[in-house]
This record gives sequence, C-alpha cells and structure tokens, in this order.
Amino acid sequence: MIVSAALFGLAHAISWQYVVYAGLAGLLCGALAEWTSGLWAPIAAHAVIDMMMFALLILMRPPGGWAAPGGAVNRA
Repeated sequence: MIVSAALFGLAHAISWQYVVYAGLAGLLCGALAEWTSGLWAPIAAHAVIDMMMFALLILMRPPGGWAAPGGAVNRA
C-alpha cells in the first residue's frame, strides 16, 4: 500500500508539497479500500477531497483573477 500511495502522490505532482499531500490521501484511500473490502468508499473519499481542493482553489483566487499565459489577465 505504501508503494501505491507513493505512486498516487507522484501521479499528482504539481509541487513537492502536493506530492506529499496526495501521497497521504492515497494512503487514506488505500486504507479505506482495505477496511471496507471495496472501492466505493475510496472513490467517495477521492471525490470529497477533489471537491474540497477545488473549493480551496476558488477561495484563494487572487482579487484580479488568475494571470493567463502571455501576461493577460482573465477576469471571468
């Protein structure tokens, strides 16, 4: 389970901090799969984690919007 959690973290490599976070989330999902003897609990946990991270991303949005490639600012 440790190896699969590490691979899960590496598959979500945005930054080294996120690799660690995703690895721990992968460990949690793996433990849920073992504990429940199924995949529905880890799938639900992954969905909840994704929704929380998306909400955090929206809440941390800079006031002027995200800078787009080329220096343009997306104000949508």
